[in-house]
This record gives sequence, structure tokens and C-alpha cells, in this order.
Amino acid sequence: MELSEKEKKAARAFARLGGLKGGKARGEAMTPEERSQQARDAAQARWAKRDVMHRDIPQAPHTAILTIGGVEIPCAVLDGGLRVLSERGVMKALGGSEEAPAGDA
Repeated sequence: MELSEKEKKAARAFARLGGLKGGKARGEAMTPEERSQQARDAAQARWAKRDVMHRDIPQAPHTAILTIGGVEIPCAVLDGGLRVLSERGVMKALGGSEEAPAGDA
């Protein structure tokens, strides 16, 4: 049986209303310890999701100074030894403005 769009919309509104009432009733039925545990579990789930999303971002466990021709440029050293230079550090080392050019962010 296929519902019309009007029926689907009414069903969603009805389910939302029940969900709003159910969440409040569930909270009122819980002891303070149970509510605290529920909040702790929810926070851990959010942090676990965040960790999965950021897993592939390279980490820079070391910072160093890269000296080229007597000019010192601050750099970050990523896992695996890759050196990363900031635009600000390069511009300062070359004698330019430390601010990024307009339009670059």
C-alpha cells in the first residue's frame, strides 16, 4: 500500500510528536544515575564519531627550523618525515609581508 504525500507528511508529524513526548517521558522515568550514564554514553558516541572523521588528517608531532641559504623557515614535520611550510613563514623568510595575499585563505 502506497501512501500519498499528504499521508506521509501527516505520519511524519505524528511520529515526531510521539518522539518528543517519548523522550521527555523516558527522561522523567530515569533515575539521576541513569540519566547521567545516558549522557556519558551519548558523549562517548559523539567523540567516537569525531575520531573516525579525523582519522586521516596528518599529524605534525615535531616542529623544526629549516635553514636554506642562511634563511630560517619554521616548518612542521609530519609523520613519515614530510616537512610542511606555512605561507606566513615563507613570506617572512623572504622578506615579504607575513599576511597572506588578498583572496588567499
